[in-house]
Amino acid sequence: MESYNEESDKKREFSKFQTENMIYKLKKIKKKKKKQLDNYKNIETLKNIHEDFDEFEQNDFPKNDNKEGFGIIPPIQDDQGRYNYDGYDTVNDNGASTTDPRQAIVNAINDVYNTIIALNHWIAYTIAKGLSKNKATNNEVLVIQKYIGWFFSILLSCFVVFNWYFVMFYENSFGKKVDLFDFSRHRLKTLSETNPFWEMLDFVIHFAVFFPEKLEQYTVKTIPWLVSTTFNSTLCFTLLFFFMILVFYNFANSARQFFIDIIMFNTKNSSVMLMYTFVVLLFIASFLIIDFTVKYAVHMVSLYNPFNFMYSFIIGTIRLIIILMVSVPLGGLFCMIYILFYSFFAIIHYSNWNFTDAYYMFKKISKYAEESKNSIHKGSNCKPNTLFEHIMNFINIIFDYIYQYSYYIAVIYMLIFATWDYFVNINNSSLKTSMIIINSIIIVICIQLCVLYYKPPATKEAIVLEKIVTPAKVPNVVTELPLQETI
Repeated sequence: MESYNEESDKKREFSKFQTENMIYKLKKIKKKKKKQLDNYKNIETLKNIHEDFDEFEQNDFPKNDNKEGFGIIPPIQDDQGRYNYDGYDTVNDNGASTTDPRQAIVNAINDVYNTIIALNHWIAYTIAKGLSKNKATNNEVLVIQKYIGWFFSILLSCFVVFNWYFVMFYENSFGKKVDLFDFSRHRLKTLSETNPFWEMLDFVIHFAVFFPEKLEQYTVKTIPWLVSTTFNSTLCFTLLFFFMILVFYNFANSARQFFIDIIMFNTKNSSVMLMYTFVVLLFIASFLIIDFTVKYAVHMVSLYNPFNFMYSFIIGTIRLIIILMVSVPLGGLFCMIYILFYSFFAIIHYSNWNFTDAYYMFKKISKYAEESKNSIHKGSNCKPNTLFEHIMNFINIIFDYIYQYSYYIAVIYMLIFATWDYFVNINNSSLKTSMIIINSIIIVICIQLCVLYYKPPATKEAIVLEKIVTPAKVPNVVTELPLQETI
């Protein structure tokens, strides 16, 4: 028994020795240090984001474009207000890589609009800083910029009103209006019957032409006819002039956004959705309108053939997809081109691009608007004027006077509003005083010019008497006869 106990004690001592020996050897092992690798990728070292967070400053961090680190990098905005954590492309290709022609048109529209706004801002900034000795605030610059834009709207309307009056109201010596270019679906359909190219074009843009066609019908034909049969030509010219100022000053941005929404298929715009609705209705109506021709009858008989029916169904579906894709954008583009062309090139175009004839046409329009009077109804004892006729006579007489000074009235009206706005919203005393004095001087000059060039409006009887007394003028063969023939 004792031998057994001694043997077990020896085993425990040996086991204890082995354990202690192993611990001793482990302590003697030298730890190998890891070799420090070179940071050849220039990767930022990790750091605890919770340390020294309150002492964070933007200048404490590197300004390189490394995105692999996890340090606190403050968000940076570019000139377009975009943050660097959005993942946008920092390469500015100026639209060179785009393949969408719609975006090119939108960029062109925005570039023109932004250029005009930048020009107005630069002029206002120059005036404000010059008169305030570089102490004007940005809000004061914007106040002046508003009336710079208003003034340019008046100048632009002085030219555009002649072009639109020419296509809407002007009649030549034979009492005939200008023969406008036929931009209609009927003409396009007629051309499609003579040429395969026009047939393919009609297949694609037939419903797009609907929009400029209706635009011309209402703006150039229907509305001018309704107005000119009731009011004098002086009133028509004056109202058209002030309407142009209103459009250029208040609705330029809205018109820009509207055309962009049309081009970019923005169906959130209710007007764009209405245009798409018109296109679908016109497409459906094209199947319901019966054309009693031999060609149509043969086509209808052929539909009883199932193969012909399937072919017509497939072609109709393809056409519906095409017109939904192109009709509204092209219709909006055609309307924009139509408005811009007749706003700036109507007179010169219908004068055969002869600048001399176009110059004389401006004079003829002014003379026509002044002399072309509607017959003012003069009541008699047996049949006196009605209340409506009295009102129309009064309005026509008033606008005969206003027409002579419509340009001065537009400027004076603008300057009165500007003077009050400067007095209320400009705090810099030097700038405020200078702008009010300048406006007051211009108002006085305009009033003096109105008095200086005052002449009673010519009556219809006086015009007839002048034509009888004044000998007939021999027309200039070079400038007048060709213009009368073309117009």
